[in-house]
This record gives sequence, structure tokens and C-alpha cells, in this order.
Amino acid sequence: MGNRQAARLEQASAAGEAAAAAILQASNCGKNAALNATKPELIYFDGAGRGQLTRLAFAAGGVDFIDTRISMSNEWPAIKGDPESVPGKCFGSVPCIKHGDHIFAQSRATAIYAAELGIWAQGRLGSNAVEESVNGATEGMVLGAHADMQAAMYKCLFGDDDIKAEGKKNLPAAAATLLAGLERVLERKKCAGSFFFCEIGPTLADLAVYDMIESPFPGLKALGVDLIPYPKVRAVAEAVQKDSNIATYILQVSMGKPELIYFDGPGRAQLTRLAFAVGGIDFVDTRIPQADWPALKSNLDSVPAKCFGSMPCIKHGDVLLAQSQATASYAAGLGIWKQGRLGADCGTAAVNRSTEMMVLGAHADIQANLYKCLFGDDETKAKGKEALEQSAPKALAALERILARKACDGPFFFCEVGPTLADLAVYDVIESPFPGLKALGIDVTPYPKCCAVAAAVADDANVKALFSK
Repeated sequence: MGNRQAARLEQASAAGEAAAAAILQASNCGKNAALNATKPELIYFDGAGRGQLTRLAFAAGGVDFIDTRISMSNEWPAIKGDPESVPGKCFGSVPCIKHGDHIFAQSRATAIYAAELGIWAQGRLGSNAVEESVNGATEGMVLGAHADMQAAMYKCLFGDDDIKAEGKKNLPAAAATLLAGLERVLERKKCAGSFFFCEIGPTLADLAVYDMIESPFPGLKALGVDLIPYPKVRAVAEAVQKDSNIATYILQVSMGKPELIYFDGPGRAQLTRLAFAVGGIDFVDTRIPQADWPALKSNLDSVPAKCFGSMPCIKHGDVLLAQSQATASYAAGLGIWKQGRLGADCGTAAVNRSTEMMVLGAHADIQANLYKCLFGDDETKAKGKEALEQSAPKALAALERILARKACDGPFFFCEVGPTLADLAVYDVIESPFPGLKALGIDVTPYPKCCAVAAAVADDANVKALFSK
């Protein structure tokens, strides 16, 4: 066993045996390519509580994760009683993490696992084994204070009125003891700036302090605890809030789910739906009946009317977007592109992103010609079909040539892991029932590379899940 792994085991002892197991699993993460190819899934209720510190740890470390939020009243009883569920395979409680074949429970263990994948992997605990050991043990100590503080705060929030009143009566003294201890720990720190150990950004100790202060449930500010006597503790929370990764995460959470607004059919919105699905982005798929469209379009307060009076549109917090290429790009930006599927360096990503836009342009041109076959009188549609039989082969041949030049192995344009927007665009124009080349009787077999892209997209697990809903 190397010195660094020994140091991590030593630090884990401060956080308990469950946390030690999490760290040991995480230490092997880099050796497991299959594990690295999957996103960790955090399972918790739709609120802050004991799952929030793990969310913050993932966010601060730049680790993309699946934030599965379950309803306490509707979903939790069945999940808890199911021995095959992730909580059922652990202790029948949440938060839990599932990452590949590995599962963890207990809030400190999940937070440590999230920190190991990102924050700790970046070396924020120190530059040598001694620093890592000392600072790791301090992380465990602050996690213990965080758990004690949460326990005291929960007593104010659950139970009958007498129990909650007793909890609120005892909270100021309990909080003062823990906050004073944290203030003394911060007085002894060697790091410049507000954080416990690292000037670059927060570690788990900093996030724990931020969470106990700022969480809406349970949080010291929300429960009216006086924090003025603890300037160093407050400085930690303020510095965490300014961290770019945390600020982005908080903004995303405050924005809620993106809402896609379109008719109840594939059409110009299907590419955006596919981009959300493949990127693992949960979204609200608002489908407007044709009969309701005139009233919605004329309503100046509607999202379409605030844009160009057309659909698809996206509403995400205060963000309003229209035009199908823009909505598809936004969906890809939230998920697919964020996952690095366009390339590992800026130059490669820039070239591939431009290629995405080129393919999107071809997708729009093909769709425009497809629609000419579907709307108008019989003569207009017949002329559209005749024109399509001339234009579609030219577009598909061009896409075939682009695919022949690609550097990526496998069927996709750029990435072996999974499809990007260009792949989804090819799939959409070929396979969409409305409007789609196959549905309109266009022979696509002379274009084997395009067909391979479409087949690979159809086989993607997220795409299958989208169409199974």
C-alpha cells in the first residue's frame, strides 16, 4: 500500500467505516474505464437536507452527475420497500449513490465519494501525503460537526409542536458550541484566503460550513441563528457562494427544469428532445394541441409571443429561446457538449462544433423540403415530393462525404461514447415519422454511413428511454 492510499485510509477513519469504504472504491475509480464512462447517480428527496452536501461536492469538483430526486410521499414508500432498489440494497435510507456496479449510502460516505471523484482528485487537500492526511482528517472532523449541526436543526423541524419548540430552544446553545469550534479551527489554518486548506477552491469542509449556514432546510440562517460572532465561519460560506462551479450549480438549480414548448408531435422540436435525452437532461416536454395554438400565439404573455410567435421554444428560468437550431444547441450545451463529446481540447472542440452547425444546416434544409411534401394541396405536395427526390440524395451524399473524413472510430461523427447533435440530426431526418425520409419513401440504403449513424442513435439507451415514455 502506497503512502498516499495509507493517508486516505487514515483520513477516512475520522469519518467512519462507511466513508472509508467509499474512499477505497473511489481510489480505484481511475483504473476502471467502464466506471469512468458512467455518471454517478445521487438518489435523494427533492429538497436540500442530507443530500445537499453531496450535490455541492459533485458541483465544486466539476463532476457531472445524475441528480435523481424522489417524492417522499408518492415514491419513497415503494422504493424503500423494494429490496432491489439502491436504498433497499443498502440501509433502506437516502442519500445513496449508484456508480456503475458500486453503491453507497450514509450522507458522509456519499459526500466523501463525490469529493474524491473531483475535489480531492484535483489535489486540494495538499501537495504531499502528510498534508493530505492532516487536512483529510480535518475534513472528517468538520463533517462530524456538520452532522451534529444538522441533527440539532432537524429537531426544530420534525415532531409535534412541543418537540419542535424544545428543539428551537436548544438550538442556539448547540449551534454556538459547534460554530465556536469551527471558528477556532479556522484560526489555526495555514491557507491564505477564506477556505480551510486550498486557495484554488473549496473542499468538503468549506462546503459543509456553507451548507449548514445557507441551506433552506435545514439551515442556520433559515432557523434564525445569530452568525455575527463567527466572522471566519461566515467568510467561508461567502467564499463558497462565490466559487464559479458552485455559483453555476446554484443558478441551474434556481432555474429549474428547462421547458420545451411545441406541438404534440416530432417535427422541428424532435431534435431538441433528442438532445435533452441523450445529454441526460430532465426537461418539461410541453405539447400544445393544434387547436390551442392560435390563442397561445396571440397571447402576448406566452413564451412564443415573447420570441418570434413560433415554436419550438424553450423557457429555462429567465431564459427564453426560439428557433429550432437554437433550442437544439441549448439542449446540447446543457448535456452532450458539457460531457466533452466534441473533443478533449479547444481546437478539436471548435472544429467539431462548427461541423455540428454545418450538419444542423443540412438538417434544416432537408426538413424544409420534407415539409413541402406534407402541406398544401395535392399538386403542391406532389411537386414537393418530386423536388425531394432530387434534393435528398445530394444532401445525404454530402453527409456521407463528411462521415468518410471523420477521425472517430465507430459510426458517430466525433465521439465513440455516444451521439452528439450531428448524429441526432442525421437520425431525425431519416427516422422521424413526421417529417422523415423513410416515412416519405426515400431510399437511404445508398448511404451506409448515414444509415449506420441512424442505427447507432436508435440503439442509444437514452434515446430508447425517450421513446418508451
